[in-house]
Amino acid sequence: MHLARGLAVLAAAIPVLAFAGPNPKDELIATAWPFVEKGTRSGDMLARARAILALPAFPGQNVAAYLKEALSDPQWVVRKAAIKVLAPRGDADARRLAAEALKDPGLPVEDDAFDLVSTLPPADGRGMIIAALLDPGIPTRDRLMRAALAEDLPVQAAVLAAGLAKGDDYFAARLADVRREHRPAMVEALLREKDPRIHAAVLRFARDQVVDVPAAAVRGALKSSDPEVRNLAAEILARGGDAAAAKMLLPLADGDKEAQLRFLRAAAAAPSEDLVGRLRRYLDPNTPVELLVHVYRAFAGSQDADVRKRVEDDLKSTTMSRRAAATRAVGRLLGPRALPKLYELLVDGSPLIRQLAAESIGELAQAESVEVLERSLRDTERDVRFAVIKALSNIHDKAVVGVASFVIYDTDPTIRKTAILAVCNVNHESAMPILRINVEDADPEIRYNVMRAMIYLDPSQAMSYFDRAIAGLRGDDLVGLTETFKELFLPFLKKASTADRAWARSGALRAARLLPAIEKDFLKEIAATNPYSDARRGAIERLETLSCADAIEVADAVAADKDPEVRIAAIGTIRRCGDNSTLEKVKAALLDLEENVRIAAASALLSYPKTGRPPASTRTKPPDAKAPKGKGK
Repeated sequence: MHLARGLAVLAAAIPVLAFAGPNPKDELIATAWPFVEKGTRSGDMLARARAILALPAFPGQNVAAYLKEALSDPQWVVRKAAIKVLAPRGDADARRLAAEALKDPGLPVEDDAFDLVSTLPPADGRGMIIAALLDPGIPTRDRLMRAALAEDLPVQAAVLAAGLAKGDDYFAARLADVRREHRPAMVEALLREKDPRIHAAVLRFARDQVVDVPAAAVRGALKSSDPEVRNLAAEILARGGDAAAAKMLLPLADGDKEAQLRFLRAAAAAPSEDLVGRLRRYLDPNTPVELLVHVYRAFAGSQDADVRKRVEDDLKSTTMSRRAAATRAVGRLLGPRALPKLYELLVDGSPLIRQLAAESIGELAQAESVEVLERSLRDTERDVRFAVIKALSNIHDKAVVGVASFVIYDTDPTIRKTAILAVCNVNHESAMPILRINVEDADPEIRYNVMRAMIYLDPSQAMSYFDRAIAGLRGDDLVGLTETFKELFLPFLKKASTADRAWARSGALRAARLLPAIEKDFLKEIAATNPYSDARRGAIERLETLSCADAIEVADAVAADKDPEVRIAAIGTIRRCGDNSTLEKVKAALLDLEENVRIAAASALLSYPKTGRPPASTRTKPPDAKAPKGKGK
C-alpha cells in the first residue's frame, strides 16, 4: 500500500514531457538527474555503478566529486564504472587503476577486461590489454587471453598479431585456443599482416593443425622474403595437391633430416614426375626407414616401372627399413591390387611390418578388408591393434559395427576411443545400441561424434538423449553440429538454449548465426519464452544487431519481464533503435519498482529528442548498455 502510494507520488512528480518550448533537452535533463544522482548513493552496488556510468550524459552538472569518490568504492563494479568514465578523459589515476586491474588476480578480468577499456579508443584499449599480455610475469595472463579469444575476430586477430610480431611463443601456442569455426578466417586475417614473424607462426599453426585455409590466402606467402614462410606456405599448398608448391621445397632435400622429411612429406602429398630425379637419390641402401616411407609414397605419381618393381621387391627384402617402407607405400602405388600382399603382411613376424600393413589397408578403405582386420584385433602388440582399429575407422561399412563393438571396452583408452569413433563413422542403424551406451562418455570428442551419428541416423531418438549428452559437450560442438545439419539441428539448439548450463545457452545463440534464414525467429522465441534471463538478454541484444524493427517489437513484449536486467536490456534497445515516439515507453520505466531499471530509464531519456531516422540495426553499444558485472573486493 505504502509502495503504491509512493509510486503515485513519484509519477505525479515526473513532468509531462513534450518537445515544445525553447529547449526540450533541459526538461529531460531536469527529469532524469534526480534518479541518477540518488543512484550514486544507493546501497545497491549495481545501481551505484549504473548511475556512475550515466553521469557524463548530464552537461552542466559537476560530477567530478561523484567520480572521484567512486574510484575508491569498496566494490569493484563501482570502481570499474568510474574508471570507464574517467579514463577516456585522460585521468591519470583512472588509467593507472585500469592497467593495475588487468593484472590483479583478485578481479574477474576474464569477464571484465574488455568492458573495462571499452570507453577508450579501440587502439588504446586493446593496447592496454596487449601490454599486460606481453608481460609473462602477470598472474592473470591466461585469463586475459581467454577474454581476448572470446571477442570478435578482428579483436582476437589484433591481440594475437601483436604478440606474434614480438616472437612471443606464448601467443603462438594460444593459436590452438582459437575457436574451431574461426580458425580459417583467423589464419587469413593474420596472413594479411605485414610482419613475416606473424606469417611464420600462423602458417606453422595451419600446417600442424591442418586448418582448411583457401589456397589463395596462402599463395601470397610464397613470395615472402623469409624462406621459412615460403617453405611453410609451400607445405600447406602441397598438402592440397599442388605439385608446383611441392617442387619449391626441393632445396630442403639437401638439408638435415627434418628438412628432408618436410620435402618428402610434400612430395608424397603432391606426387610429380618433376621430382622423380631427386627422389632417386634416396634409393640408397642406407636411407633411414622414416625417410624411405615417404620416398616410396612420393613415387606413387610416377609411372616408372623400375621404381614400382623396386617397391614390390622390397616387400620381400631382408633389410627391415626397405621392407617397412615398401609396406607403407605399396597401397598408394598399386591401389586395391596391393591388398592380397598386405593381408599376408598382417601376420608378418615383425610388429612394425604388421602395423604398417594395417595402416596401408586402412588408407585403401575397402569393405572386403573388414574380415581380415578383425583377426588382427587379437594381435599381442598394442601399436598393431591400434593401427587395425584405426584402419577400420576409415571403412564406412556396416560390418565394422560388429567388429569394433568387441573393442569398445578395451582397457587402452586410445584404442577404445578409436573403436567408438569407428562405429560413429559407419552411419548405419546397427550402430545405434553402441551409440546410446556412449552418449554420456566423459570424453567430449566421443560425445560430439556419438551425437552427430545419432542425429544422422534418427533425429527423434537423438533428441531424447540430447539432455544426457549436452553435459559433456562444448560451445564449439553446437557450432560444429549446426554446420553439419543446418536447419535440422534447430530443435537441438532450442533445447540447448534452455539448458541449465550458461555455456550451452550462449553456444546456442552463437550457433544460430549459422542459420541466417531462421535466426530472427529463433531469437524472438528465446526472448519471449526462455526461462533464463541471460538467454533472453542475449537474444534481444543479438536481434538488435540484425533488425531494429524486430528488436523494438521484442523490447515492447518484454518491457514487463520479471527480471530487471531483461527490462534494462529492453530499455537499451528502445533507446538505440527507437524514434521520438518511443519516449513515453522510456518514461514509463521511471516508475519501475527496481532502482536499477529507473536509473537505466533516466539515462535513456537523455538520448531524446532524436534527430534523423532510427537505425535499421545497431552494431555497437554504449558503455552502459549492459548490466554492470563483478563481485565486490
